[in-house]
Amino acid sequence: MSAHDYITKALNGKQNWSKLFYSDIFKTNIMVLSTPIYGYKHGRSNNIIGTLNILIDQEKLNLLVRQCIEKLGDSADAYLINETGLLLTETRRERYSENSALKEIINTEAVKSLSKELAAGNVDFRYTGFYKDYLGNSAFGSLCVVRLGEFNAGLIIEIDVIESFAGAYRLYYGIILILSVFVVIAIILVWIITRSITKALQL
Repeated sequence: MSAHDYITKALNGKQNWSKLFYSDIFKTNIMVLSTPIYGYKHGRSNNIIGTLNILIDQEKLNLLVRQCIEKLGDSADAYLINETGLLLTETRRERYSENSALKEIINTEAVKSLSKELAAGNVDFRYTGFYKDYLGNSAFGSLCVVRLGEFNAGLIIEIDVIESFAGAYRLYYGIILILSVFVVIAIILVWIITRSITKALQL
């Protein structure tokens, strides 16, 4: 463990995050927060005597990125990439949903745009719009650069266009139905009032 650069930095007094990497010990991808531990003697801090290491494994990172995403819909997805388009987390659907992080590269127009901004270090990049997702479907998505430990990553949140507009279509047709009912009621009322007035005039 001491050979890792994040341990070396912590032993030199700097709290730091590792990059996401595969651990032979844990048999999964992990990120580590390494903090120096100081020895105390007579109430004063002494030399660094070791490090405290807190890790986040791939499963926890996947859950963290996809937290509450299912509320957007069944086709909603959220995942992280690096500047080359390499997945840092798994996706929710199909071919990239298992054992894909640090192995698979996604090559969509959205990923290319985000990768370019990551490589340029543009931490203020934000984009929301329509594009083809990794399954080739039309998607409505949001792309941005986020901080992952001490490193930048690209966050993609997307949903299938058909599902994203399903609620709007339901609302649209619901409004049309309500308006149609009101129009029919208005016509019936106008007919009743007209008939009453006509009868009154005939007397």
